[in-house]
Amino acid sequence: MNLPASAVEFLDVYRGYSPPFSSLANSEENSCSPKMPRVHVHAFVTKEVQDKMEEEILQRIAKALGCELDRERDQFVMHVVRDVSPKKEMVCAEFFIPMEVMAVKSLIEEDEEEKIAT
Repeated sequence: MNLPASAVEFLDVYRGYSPPFSSLANSEENSCSPKMPRVHVHAFVTKEVQDKMEEEILQRIAKALGCELDRERDQFVMHVVRDVSPKKEMVCAEFFIPMEVMAVKSLIEEDEEEKIAT
């Protein structure tokens, strides 16, 4: 998604996601997990050393998804797209949606549970 100012916030739509049956059937023979979508999301981050920018975007993605990303397992990669101001960079973060996201309740489900509880 190429809406750098707010794209990360839209990642919450993956909460509770489960892959279609065809993904389960086509998953690699050596893997017991289904193929999850690979996401490319653009975002603005504070201009810092590469590691700090990656950590900032990882935290924002984890908050939106409701679960942590593992750099290696989820094949997280981030690259700078362009310099947009003296203190800001546009980056593109690429990763596979983690399996844990299937167990996370969507924001709509959380709101409904709050309404029922009150």
